[in-house]
Amino acid sequence: MTGAGGAATPGAATPGAATPAAGIGIVVPTLGRRVPALGRALASLTAQRTTLPADCPLTVVVVVPPQPEARAVATAAGAAILDDPGSFAGAINAGIAWLRQHTTPEPAYVGWLNDDDELLPGALSRVAARLDADARAVAAFGQCWYVGADDRPLWLSAYGRWAPSILGWGPDLVPQPGLLIRAAQWQRIGGLADDLHFAIDLDLLLRLRRRGGLAYEPTPVARFRWQEGTKSVSERHDALQEATRVKRAHAGAVGRLVLTATEPVVRWASHRAAGRLTGTRGTPLPAGSSR
Repeated sequence: MTGAGGAATPGAATPGAATPAAGIGIVVPTLGRRVPALGRALASLTAQRTTLPADCPLTVVVVVPPQPEARAVATAAGAAILDDPGSFAGAINAGIAWLRQHTTPEPAYVGWLNDDDELLPGALSRVAARLDADARAVAAFGQCWYVGADDRPLWLSAYGRWAPSILGWGPDLVPQPGLLIRAAQWQRIGGLADDLHFAIDLDLLLRLRRRGGLAYEPTPVARFRWQEGTKSVSERHDALQEATRVKRAHAGAVGRLVLTATEPVVRWASHRAAGRLTGTRGTPLPAGSSR
């Protein structure tokens, strides 16, 4: 059960020939406040079917409060609907649990797409092919466009294979939109931590990294909409503090010493990165942000 339609996006690349070996499940968590954006996100998901084989079902579940307009959009898109449990992490965990229990065959790869983000044509096929090609990889990600509220491209996040290696002490440069995770590994690590607010992605990636590698697709696979209304952009100090706590929780004694030395540099780099995105100074990108 998936969405409908497709949209032209900056940086789209020709889909790769390789295709995933089994199904894919995607959760779209939403509060139902950005209905047009939700429609575009669902449209970008259905467009993925044109590059997935018939024996690779793509199942989408929208986790949403009782918001009639948003639910109507999800229903029209052919998505399954699940009641919002009351938290962002809880919504994604519940959605992936639903996918694993109610989808036949059970998806081999799972992920989520926020309601104001979009996948580029052929994204899931290309990212899943990276997992197919590397049995040691527990997840795979690609490049991601940052775009403004007017859809103007601002920045291409394309830090490559070295981005996972600095997660424990540097900024999180692994884009979340387009990230696919092996369903078996998601189950083993227990999904997202529901006690975090800003560094949810970072904590997940650090736990996944303990179990295997993160494969990289060197083409743009998604668009992340950069806007001041986004929680991880507007509440920066708390986000930086939480990211530091998460890194320290995952670090050993030596790692904590490295963190002490590198944290000022990470904060400065976050400041510079956000300045390039917004065209202004004084708006640091959180160290725990993966967008």
